[in-house]
Amino acid sequence: MDNHGCAAVQASAYSPAGISSFFRIHGSMENPTGATGGGFTITRGVRTEVAVKASPMRRITVSFNNVPAPARDAETSLRVVENLLGRASNTLMEVSVNHLIDPPMGAGFGTSAASALSLALALSEALGLSLTLREAAEIAHTAEVESRTGLGTVAALTVGGCVVTFKPGPPGECRILRIPLHPDLRIVAAYFESKPTNLILKERSLERRVNRWGDEALQRILSDPKVETLLSASRDFAVKTGFATRRVINALDAAEAAGALGGAQNMLGEAVHVLAYREDVNHVIEALIEKVRPRRILASGIGGKPRILESVSGRVLSLTRTR
Repeated sequence: MDNHGCAAVQASAYSPAGISSFFRIHGSMENPTGATGGGFTITRGVRTEVAVKASPMRRITVSFNNVPAPARDAETSLRVVENLLGRASNTLMEVSVNHLIDPPMGAGFGTSAASALSLALALSEALGLSLTLREAAEIAHTAEVESRTGLGTVAALTVGGCVVTFKPGPPGECRILRIPLHPDLRIVAAYFESKPTNLILKERSLERRVNRWGDEALQRILSDPKVETLLSASRDFAVKTGFATRRVINALDAAEAAGALGGAQNMLGEAVHVLAYREDVNHVIEALIEKVRPRRILASGIGGKPRILESVSGRVLSLTRTR
């Protein structure tokens, strides 16, 4: 990498966010190895900007939406940076990271996975490492699992759409089923409260319930791989595991009464996501505002592709280097 004297080298990348509708833990709470489950990627995701320059000592700063974060809140991002710096020819660098996150954080929108993946892509570009999408995703996945901020969302982000992971593992090794969707379908999400994933995954009493009902949901979907089945099975999963609060259930009922195709709870957060056709989106939003008054509502397209947005020389690129 050429640092051009003391000038900072900059790059940015994008990842869609990812909503998990249900999941099943593989390994154990103490030593998770991954997860199976299903959900959606949404186009309203994360843009990560990085700036790198030579320095007498290593210094890493991480911000979320332009607000500097303490190390305890940026563990996943710090793991990604340390991994990539270990691959660089010069490890004495000053690295500045800024995650520009659209969906609410800590509410089951996969913002940690999207931040980690977009960071791996952007920093690879800034350091001149030329990682493939799979390599960047493997680094982001490992950082997520080690930090307990997620178990399998990163791989789903590389596929996009409505996805079901039926064999756990890191990107490239897991097995994913993609369910086709009508192009006019949109996601409408309502957010009430955040629930940090790394704290929830430490609750041992949840493991048996999650795995029992997660297995049941997966088998229902694999036997009838339609989006309606995924939404129905995922809603049942939220209720049977005890994740669903009264606000969650009321929100799902209100959205479906207003014309939504179906919906489920975000895993893991007090938030819901429903599918609606384009012409019904405003009706669903109005019903959610009137009936349950969430803290925030967002509507989004489904899909999105992780990609480099700006290279070190200012070119606009798409990530085509894959293996």
